[in-house]
Amino acid sequence: MNTSVGAEEKVRTTPTGPKILVVQPDVRCDMARIEDWIAESATEVELVRPFLGESVPAHPDADGVIVLGGSMNVGEEDRHPWLTDIAVMLREAEKDALPSLGICLGAQLMADAFGGVVEKGHDGLESGVVELQRTEAGKADALFGALDDTFHSGEFHYEAISRLPDRAVRLATGSRYQNQAFRVGQSWAVQFHPEIGPERFQEWAEHDGRDDPARAAEFERQRGEFLRLDAQAAESNQRLIGRFLAIVSEACAAR
Repeated sequence: MNTSVGAEEKVRTTPTGPKILVVQPDVRCDMARIEDWIAESATEVELVRPFLGESVPAHPDADGVIVLGGSMNVGEEDRHPWLTDIAVMLREAEKDALPSLGICLGAQLMADAFGGVVEKGHDGLESGVVELQRTEAGKADALFGALDDTFHSGEFHYEAISRLPDRAVRLATGSRYQNQAFRVGQSWAVQFHPEIGPERFQEWAEHDGRDDPARAAEFERQRGEFLRLDAQAAESNQRLIGRFLAIVSEACAAR
């Protein structure tokens, strides 16, 4: 995917349909496959990149919100002050019942903003393509109801959501980390990365494994597994994003 951060990339529009605000906290964590999937729908996208100094609005002029991942962590507001702005936006979006989706860092920011706990993962880095399971609540959920009981997605996180917010409903779980997805109102959070495939995983792996031969070897094994399972993962993740876009469209039509 194009990872250019030129000004001409800030807004992508289509003639009709709802509008989604996408917040990209990190230059290396763009929309990737989500950009293609959104392009197949009648959805306008406004892209905000706070690492370039672009402002995160407290009240988005949009019908839905997506917050992408990033290499920074919850609690690093001293280095990245705009993390506070994202948290404010997520809280306001939840109050306004604005459909929102937090991905990895976005999910962790959402958990923290709603009163959960995020900390260094007790079982270390979770990476590669991972098998996940819907909970009973997930089966009945407006978003996760679109998925199979067991599905695959890419992962790459060192921090983890160790305690869900009190109002949260867990929607998906995994063998290493239980809190893989949750919902509070019309706000959904996924610890996994529905947007990435083997190529993006390889980019991140090369960056994080460059000084650690043992980790680099494990990343290479995971890349092979990702290649083997990518068709299944991509199909499930496209369904997930497609359903989120439908929820946004339905909310827009109801206004």
